Amino acid sequence: MSPGRAALGDVTVGAGLPVAVVGVLNLSPESFHAGSVHTRSEDLLGAALAMVEAGAALIDVGARSTAPYLDTEISEAEERDRLAWAVELLARKVPVPISADTARAASARAALEAGARVINDVSGLRDPAVAALVVKHHASVILMSSPDLGGSGGGGAGSSRSVPAASNADVTAPWWSPAATGQADAARVIERPRPAP
Repeated sequence: MSPGRAALGDVTVGAGLPVAVVGVLNLSPESFHAGSVHTRSEDLLGAALAMVEAGAALIDVGARSTAPYLDTEISEAEERDRLAWAVELLARKVPVPISADTARAASARAALEAGARVINDVSGLRDPAVAALVVKHHASVILMSSPDLGGSGGGGAGSSRSVPAASNADVTAPWWSPAATGQADAARVIERPRPAP
């Protein structure tokens, strides 16, 4: 892999390449953006295929709202079941890699076993079990710098709502390296800063 480039599944991104658009699908009825939520198979698949037709190179699926200002927490089992259902459907029918947006090990395992090629972890791999799963499944990983996971309402002193975007490097530094993520190949690790809203 050339310097400044990385792989998300079989999609190469980075220096000198065209922008790769990621289509985002929302499975969380708790979301503040109700119009974006897909809970029926035909709607989910139709939305994904429309995104690919419009140019999406990757589809990212999220099943748990992490908005730091809303009380939207769900159990790991609920998130796992939502992701497993959606990823299995999309991985069979959609011609681009599927990414699962989760910071929880059981949910990541279910998504990877269902066919996800990428884990998009808003916690920056704070759970080492998620990193181990990424390595085991030879998946790619997107790390977001987020001081907390959100979803519990109110934010707080350490929430992404109150911490400036300039702190992103401080938040991700302990987790970004290939050694910390368990990835021997840094080209499979992408950092995605999360600016303060």
